[in-house]
Amino acid sequence: MRFLVRKEGEGKLRVVHAIGQLSAGGLERQLCGLLEAWDAGRVESSVVTFAEGGRFFEPITALGVPIAVLPRRGPDRVFRLLAHLRRLRPHVVYAWGAAAMVYGRVSGALAGVRVVTHDGSTGQLPMPPRVRAANLSLLPLTAAFVCNSHCRGAELRRRLPVHA
Repeated sequence: MRFLVRKEGEGKLRVVHAIGQLSAGGLERQLCGLLEAWDAGRVESSVVTFAEGGRFFEPITALGVPIAVLPRRGPDRVFRLLAHLRRLRPHVVYAWGAAAMVYGRVSGALAGVRVVTHDGSTGQLPMPPRVRAANLSLLPLTAAFVCNSHCRGAELRRRLPVHA
């Protein structure tokens, strides 16, 4: 994923993490751990969520990472996320979870921002049929997948025209 590498003098990599909620769960824990591990001198992170509060809201804000809460309901959620991305001008949108992957891909594409997601968006995770269909149809809008193993990455590289 060479597009994630910033050259000396180019400034910080700006990443917006889009996630459905920050309640207790595996994705939320992974996001918090990633934000803790990333070098704040090299990466400027922010989080967009579609629900107020949650177990990981406070730990993330304690790291100094700003969190924006956008309404979950309503037909304009993609456009609200798009407006947020246009304001922040990130280099990358990292979409976490089924619904955020749909909104993140569409809004990221409209904003001209590369979208990264985890490999669950390829249909491996349980999700409602309409969300699964939307995620599978939006795969071409994904610049790269983050995989939890070399084996899974190799499988995705064989099946999909994206970085894994």
